[in-house]
Amino acid sequence: MKNFKKKILLLGSDKFETIKLKKIFGSESFTSKFDDCSAIIAFTRRDLENMLYQNLDFSKINWFHLPGAGIENYLDFIKSHININFTNGKVIQGPQVADHAMALLLSLTRKTYYITKYGQNKPFDFRPIELNDKKALVVGYGGIGKSIVARLFGFGCKVDVVNFNQNISKIDQRIDNHFYFSDIGKAVSLADFIFIAIPKTKLTNKLFDDKLFKKFKKNSILINVTRGKIICTN
Repeated sequence: MKNFKKKILLLGSDKFETIKLKKIFGSESFTSKFDDCSAIIAFTRRDLENMLYQNLDFSKINWFHLPGAGIENYLDFIKSHININFTNGKVIQGPQVADHAMALLLSLTRKTYYITKYGQNKPFDFRPIELNDKKALVVGYGGIGKSIVARLFGFGCKVDVVNFNQNISKIDQRIDNHFYFSDIGKAVSLADFIFIAIPKTKLTNKLFDDKLFKKFKKNSILINVTRGKIICTN
């Protein structure tokens, strides 16, 4: 890594991220001009998409690192630039997204959103929910899903997962049940909390529709930390 010879252009990086990368690659490996670079590391989707909309000549680029795990919005660009090596953050963001997923769950179960909205003097509409021994389902067992499983287990939840990969090489002892995609209806019917941690594909687009929602337990909680279009909001 330290002998990296390409000129790298950073998109959307903050001061601390830039310092960290310069320690790894060396300060001489970076440029602030697109015309001088042969590699691009994008930190934010906004900065990346602003660049793509400019119809620039990417013929000199041989490495492009995309932000995040989901790349469905960039598939046309990837297919039209087959000479570029593309990478993306498939696992590295798992812990922070899982932290956010738990924050969303706790805001509901501990009623923190209710206090923020109405103040401390308004009586709760229902008592806070204890997570211990509740059944949680994580739909998707990639980098984000595995991180969510670890956090749920720490709270004392009984955890199931829906795995889209039929070849499970290592069983996580913190998981009670592995369901395959074909059994997702049964899986959601058992869960108090359901987390969506899958990418948007042709298979998962509007996967959570009216038919699947009717199989949910009453008063169950659904938390989506990946793509909005996995849920049919109609």
